[in-house]
Amino acid sequence: MHWSWWTTPSPPRSTRTHCGAESLVTQPITTTHHGLDPADRACRGIADSMVRVSVGLEDAEDLIADLAQALNV
Repeated sequence: MHWSWWTTPSPPRSTRTHCGAESLVTQPITTTHHGLDPADRACRGIADSMVRVSVGLEDAEDLIADLAQALNV
């Protein structure tokens, strides 16, 4: 899969940790659900294309602008 919107100038940071106060974008199949086989993920409704956005303490308008830029909306 190619996530070109993660390479724009100011998208939320992609990481495997969830210990900070910053916003994160993660992909469950490579983080929290990486140990499940595809059939188990499908039974749980976890698609390979799914991303999780964890919103941190950034200013809401800044976060909205960053997401809009990253998604080319």
